[in-house]
Amino acid sequence: MTKIYFWHKDNIGHVSLELSDRTYISYWPEATNRKNTIETRTYEDDVAAECRHPDEILDLPDGIMDETKTKLWWIDYVNNNRYHLPLKNCALVVRRALIMGDIFGGNRQLAPVLRMDLDVETLLPVVTPHNVFQWAKFYISA
Repeated sequence: MTKIYFWHKDNIGHVSLELSDRTYISYWPEATNRKNTIETRTYEDDVAAECRHPDEILDLPDGIMDETKTKLWWIDYVNNNRYHLPLKNCALVVRRALIMGDIFGGNRQLAPVLRMDLDVETLLPVVTPHNVFQWAKFYISA
């Protein structure tokens, strides 16, 4: 089962995504060169960094997204991008991972609304972990 993990912290927090094959998508800067690598983060690393288990966990329904597409995108992304707090952060990465996995792609009714909502970085100065977690919860319950 695919899971979205969310840690609350001063209206910012952290969000990550774990695919059913245990691929873990968590985007943090490295201390040395601010470039992330796919091997550097695990769920356990995030728990240690946040000093606790996630405050909320969202289980995504099976088949809601194409995890193979998400994983291939993640491998490419993490090796070709650098962390940048306002533009390339954990929230934007998890949201993009869901998009690249065609989340709700089969639901024609949600697709137009979802596509409009997914371009929020053009509307908001910063997309936060809280924004992304609430967006996912809203569409899972829709």
